[in-house]
Amino acid sequence: MLSTAASPESFNDFHTASGADQLVVGYFKGTGTSGCIRVMPNGAGIPGIQNGTNVTLQMVFDGGDGKLYQVSHSNCFSV
Repeated sequence: MLSTAASPESFNDFHTASGADQLVVGYFKGTGTSGCIRVMPNGAGIPGIQNGTNVTLQMVFDGGDGKLYQVSHSNCFSV
């Protein structure tokens, strides 16, 4: 999920005004212990995304024994 809030502090900061998750990568089942995920926010329909936008990405991992959350602060740029 992605947030464009300057300093996201709650799960609501990662949702649209209607309460839907702001997904930039759909939910998927992974294998192994590590990986790389290509994030393409410009096609996700999230308002405010442009070159130079500061964002916070939230990854949710559910290994069957409860959800684990990891966040990363990033900057959007085109290549």
